[in-house]
Amino acid sequence: MRHALVLLPVCLLACEVAAPPVDVEDLPALEVLSPVDGADVRVEDGVVFRVRVRDGVGPVEIVNSGERVLGSAEPDADGVASIPVRFSRGEQVTWRARAGAELTPQQHLGVHAPPGSFTVRMEPEVLRHRASAWVEIGRTSVDAEGDEVDYRVTWFVGDVAVAEGFVLPEGVVLRGDALRAEVVAFDAWHDGPTVRASGQVVNTPPRVNRLSWKPPEPVSGDRVEIQLEVIDLEGDEVDVLTAWREQPVAPHYRRHEWEIFQGSFEVPEVRAPAPQGPLRVQVLADDGFDEREVQVTIGRGNEPPEIAEIQVRPAMPVTGMTLRATTVAFEPDDEAITVEHTWLVDGLPVPGVTEPVLANVQRGQEIVVEVVATDALGLSATARSEPILVRNARPPVPDIAFQPASPMPGEAIACQVTPNPDLEGDPISVTTSWIGPDGLYGAGPELAAGVTLEGETWRCEARLDDGQGGVLLWSASVTVAPPS
Repeated sequence: MRHALVLLPVCLLACEVAAPPVDVEDLPALEVLSPVDGADVRVEDGVVFRVRVRDGVGPVEIVNSGERVLGSAEPDADGVASIPVRFSRGEQVTWRARAGAELTPQQHLGVHAPPGSFTVRMEPEVLRHRASAWVEIGRTSVDAEGDEVDYRVTWFVGDVAVAEGFVLPEGVVLRGDALRAEVVAFDAWHDGPTVRASGQVVNTPPRVNRLSWKPPEPVSGDRVEIQLEVIDLEGDEVDVLTAWREQPVAPHYRRHEWEIFQGSFEVPEVRAPAPQGPLRVQVLADDGFDEREVQVTIGRGNEPPEIAEIQVRPAMPVTGMTLRATTVAFEPDDEAITVEHTWLVDGLPVPGVTEPVLANVQRGQEIVVEVVATDALGLSATARSEPILVRNARPPVPDIAFQPASPMPGEAIACQVTPNPDLEGDPISVTTSWIGPDGLYGAGPELAAGVTLEGETWRCEARLDDGQGGVLLWSASVTVAPPS
């Protein structure tokens, strides 16, 4: 008996294996393709809702929690409905897709509007040569959508940017400069409005830097020698006039006129029954623009300085910022005051820093400044500011590149986001989404092939989160080139 030889194909390397057929009944009747639940979008961008319908029958509607229809569209040949929707204000939207009697589960979408308006005031009211300045902002720290709002300050002299930050350091502006501060409110999603404040820098009057006398407590018949030092920040020539008089003592109200002297004067003999009153010395310093008058009481009746207020700006600093202390102090005897500062970080003094500026503060630090005001006689007063807590800084601006850099129509595009080192050293997580001509298209760094058209501009939006409450939204755009 002969047997027929039957040859069967054998797969030694790889054979195509047909995928099992998909049972249409296994697909959900209504499936949301994008956006993902909890997505965020700028109010000006809008969003494209993409929903697949199993039976391909429309229309497909997007409805909010109040059942109001936000938009609708018929599905295409693949059963996918693309529904562009735009919003007029920032809000948190709860939505579902609906086709006939079918409804998807509720999802959420954050719609973010720019920060609102605010006010800016430049301080001090009178801007002086080489002096510091700062801005006071009537502001909110959280906007209507719950986004944290911060402020970016740039200082200009004329049209030239000279500094950034809430405080303009000493030594930047000169007499005659036109100073302008531009303040931008921003959150993780937008740069908001820009508000400006400006002023003219004027002359700084001469300053009586040091004033002393011998003997310390002069009496009748003594010759009083006065030593003083006058400085002018602009280097102007200063004319100095000195005078003295005796202050009357109750109940003897005999008037005492100022007597001009140079270098020294003699205390006259006391005429009974009036006792000798305190001696008053006046210094007038004139630089040709302004006059400075200083009066001191010598001998008896001198009072120490008083510190009325200490302000530290900015009031809500973040890592890397510079703090500036401004002290309001006065001397009852109108004497010159010297102010020294001691900065305390977490209760410990910062060695070697006695100026009103503390640079490069760090997250979590509690900052206090202690101020000592001393008059010409060495009498002093001490006060402390309220503690300020340094907050977390947002992640720095990342580098964003596209691959390919000049995509052709329908070509897939990859958005490559490279974070820069965080100021506090925190790890930065990155999420991306694509914004097309019709609004938010979808999440992820890859834009699939077959989506883009010639001449369209697509934006890759990167959300950077340092895990400590610091969030930055940054984006870059790419334009689809025409076919060659």
